[in-house]
Amino acid sequence: MREPDIEQAWRGRAECRECGIRDLVLFADLHHPDFALIHRPIDDLHYGSGSTLYRPGDRPGHVFTIRAGLVKLVQYLPSGDRRIVRLLRRGDLAGIEVLVDQPCQHEAVVLEPIRACRIPVTVVEQLSRGTSRLHRQLLARWQRAVSDADAWLTALPALLGL
Repeated sequence: MREPDIEQAWRGRAECRECGIRDLVLFADLHHPDFALIHRPIDDLHYGSGSTLYRPGDRPGHVFTIRAGLVKLVQYLPSGDRRIVRLLRRGDLAGIEVLVDQPCQHEAVVLEPIRACRIPVTVVEQLSRGTSRLHRQLLARWQRAVSDADAWLTALPALLGL
């Protein structure tokens, strides 16, 4: 991204304003100097319905912030059956496990066309070393994933009629 584009994105004049990048996403707590450091290598991409962002076992070297649209996370059972384990919406982070050097655990499939920021893991690591402001957002995303899993597990017996 060129320097004028960075300034536009920070000030909210570019399309970043519509996606809520400063309020909803991983980099919500960053300050202007932090934003300039990490925004250059981030790709703003569009994916159509049915596209796959990653598969179980992949180590893509980046995470995705969903700016618009809907993504399902699918896990496969030993029988070959598959289960949707989570839905990701605007502001959610896909592939978070790669930030702790783990392979992807799910298949991430686009349900509704998405717009996503593809953020290299190296950018997140560099930013983590340079500022503590990212830490809170990372913890919040891990906590939300755990809470979502708890909610599904709590509701499961009722859904199964148990």
